[in-house]
Amino acid sequence: MFRFLTVCFVAAGFLAVSAMGFAQDEKKTKGKGGLGDPEAAFKKMDENGDGKVSKEEFKKAQNAMAEKMAESGKDFLKKAFAGKPELHDKMFAAMDTNKDGFLDLEEYKTGREKSRELMKEIFKKKE
Repeated sequence: MFRFLTVCFVAAGFLAVSAMGFAQDEKKTKGKGGLGDPEAAFKKMDENGDGKVSKEEFKKAQNAMAEKMAESGKDFLKKAFAGKPELHDKMFAAMDTNKDGFLDLEEYKTGREKSRELMKEIFKKKE
């Protein structure tokens, strides 16, 4: 049960990363499966503009997304991060495939796709 909950929280975090693109205008999101423009979402996370997202930038973006979701009544992600702050690190590590401590655009795009598939699998198992 604990393992399942951990997977659910990690998946919710990945979903939040994917949701970063939701704020894009409708024109940019058409034809992208609802995930939004990955380049725009990545650029928004990359606060210092160095072309890569540090773990701190990632955590800040995750917390901001969780806060924004909580404002609209969806506080599960905010609660997950409050209860298990290491989830940020686990999500980042799963996306950082070259283990250099940063996410580049390709790692971010791949991570978004992985999260989408993981969420489909989790919800399929629940039914």
